[in-house]
Amino acid sequence: MVESFGGGVADAIFSYVADTPDLTHHLLYSTRAGITFDEHEMSRFASTSPMPIGHFARVKSVRSAVKRIRPAVVHAHSSYAGVYTRLAIRSSSTPIVYTPHCFAFERKDISPLARTMFRTVEFLLAPNTSVFAACWYREANLARSLTRRRPVVVVVNIARPLEGQQSTPPPSDHISGDHRPIIAMAGRLAPQKGIAAFSNLAHDLGGASAPFRFLWIGGGETELAQPLLDAGVSCTGWLTADQVREQLRGADLYAHTAEWEGFPVTVLEAVDMGIPVIILNRPYTVGLPEGLVADSNEFAPRVKLLAESTEARASQLKAGKEAFKQHTPEVQRQQLLAAYKLALP
Repeated sequence: MVESFGGGVADAIFSYVADTPDLTHHLLYSTRAGITFDEHEMSRFASTSPMPIGHFARVKSVRSAVKRIRPAVVHAHSSYAGVYTRLAIRSSSTPIVYTPHCFAFERKDISPLARTMFRTVEFLLAPNTSVFAACWYREANLARSLTRRRPVVVVVNIARPLEGQQSTPPPSDHISGDHRPIIAMAGRLAPQKGIAAFSNLAHDLGGASAPFRFLWIGGGETELAQPLLDAGVSCTGWLTADQVREQLRGADLYAHTAEWEGFPVTVLEAVDMGIPVIILNRPYTVGLPEGLVADSNEFAPRVKLLAESTEARASQLKAGKEAFKQHTPEVQRQQLLAAYKLALP
């Protein structure tokens, strides 16, 4: 059961399904405007059903789907999906595994009162959860802060392999022979992904006249791209998952600036492609090696050093590979099956 199906959430779910081909998966989902996913991947599911519009209608659709399919486990992905599922059914009758992919009360674009309300809802629904399957250790700790009576496990995100051929051209300045190092960030154009932080990074390092190029891989609310464009950042607009990975593969350095996350799949994909990463220090980076994370005041100098030094990038890539060596399909499968077994009576 997935609300906001697309982007990193869809990538995580597709990897779950690919890692457990011995299980039968049915998908109940909704999408949001501007968020895409690969349609051909839907063939992995035994059935797919879009949800209707409206919160109450979606709660009813979950209840109806459970009655129709009679699943062994319902796995709810994202905060709204967790609410719909846990209002629709009782975990004592049908086990519920819940993966927030970033709790809604972590959002920075809403008021403190709204964050408190989201946290209260999570606290009240926690008893009707069989297992929390967090996608990162901080998310697991947040789940434990809601309840000590329900098991919490971590199911790591993994990088998905690049499939198909390049189907989108590189930025036009690359075609014209501009071979400056590319500093990239991938994500939809939304406050969550740190548009201001990446714009400031580009501005601090010289913008369009810098000895580096800045690339934002992704689309969304087009008016939000203006600060990036003003700072000399090239923006690709919406791409398919394979196109995103193809663009990312051309980068020299991946600088992740998101303000809040569960755990970013694009960081793992970059390291898997041999691209060093540097991540802006935010709460979701707890547990990562210090060398991969930089505070706001040192972010631009660290990025500049990495962009200028081949030796520094090689060392940074080595640190990234060591940090994420357990993020493999085999480990993800073991953790996912452990969560489902814990949920079953």
